Amino acid sequence: MGLFLDFLRRRDAWALVLAERKLGWIFGHDEPLAYQRAVEDVECLTDAKRIPCEPRSEGAWIELPGAVVDRVEEECDVVVHFGSRLVRGEILTAPEYGVIGFHPADIRKYRGLGPELLFLNGEATAGSTLQRLDETVDGGEIVAFDTVDIRTCYTLWEIEERIRAMQIRLLTDGIKNLQDPTVEPTLVSADELGELYYNTDRQRLTFSASLAAKNLVGRLKQTVIN
Repeated sequence: MGLFLDFLRRRDAWALVLAERKLGWIFGHDEPLAYQRAVEDVECLTDAKRIPCEPRSEGAWIELPGAVVDRVEEECDVVVHFGSRLVRGEILTAPEYGVIGFHPADIRKYRGLGPELLFLNGEATAGSTLQRLDETVDGGEIVAFDTVDIRTCYTLWEIEERIRAMQIRLLTDGIKNLQDPTVEPTLVSADELGELYYNTDRQRLTFSASLAAKNLVGRLKQTVIN
């Protein structure tokens, strides 16, 4: 046991949480909105133009090549950032309405990590922020925001599914807001922004073990109730 704990401390304690998640899949706890799909497999995007490129990476950030930025500026009104690392550089101001992206929490409360803190802290609701990105971490203008009740969620994964479902509608709301001249995105001052929680927190054994344990307890409660 001591060797196992030492391995988790030195490597990645988040493996505990992922192992619990896989157990959930085995026992039929599905997360349909968590599945990733190739762009070409999404019917409404089969005819969409694609620009392959190799972004420049620096730490947690990426920057897109100048040729891509120029093309986006010419052809796009807005860019939706999803499923990649933090982005910075001229791409942020190239399209007319900027680059928008989701944070799965209220940036005025939690930045960086989101659902993990909501779950551990026993929050009654979960928020999601659609923000116009700038070169801060979850500090952009709020284009759209909403909350969902999570009191009946037993695991972190259920919370994430509810947030994803809400984001589908929230993206539509955000695009409409950008097109509406009477709606101004909400600028959040530095004093109003929530605390920043880093992905490296997942590597702390106490953090990941607490999440995995609470997930397991939640699954047991769900089984008993059902």
